[in-house]
Amino acid sequence: MTIKWAQKARTAWYKALQKINDDFGYRSAVKFRKETTAAVKQLKKFPKSGPLEDLLASADKEYRGLLFSEYNKMIYFIAESDKEIHIDDIWDTRREPKNQANETMKNEK
Repeated sequence: MTIKWAQKARTAWYKALQKINDDFGYRSAVKFRKETTAAVKQLKKFPKSGPLEDLLASADKEYRGLLFSEYNKMIYFIAESDKEIHIDDIWDTRREPKNQANETMKNEK
């Protein structure tokens, strides 16, 4: 399995990393990076380990969400070929989930 990051997901991840570094320091940022790496390894081994995202059930793709740090969740789907995992977005679990789902759905259309 290969992992493909959407530009939106990369940007959201980087912003979260910067915020963690600014608010809590370098060690917390390193921990966040390690948590991300561990989650990506988990997805490569067990692609369906994240539960289906109910808020994205109406999408054309079968979106899943994997909590990978205290406040962040990877939104991803498995390509039809079953050879690629596409990380489509990073959600901040402290924000309103319906708003984040709407943003994700808007990008799909």
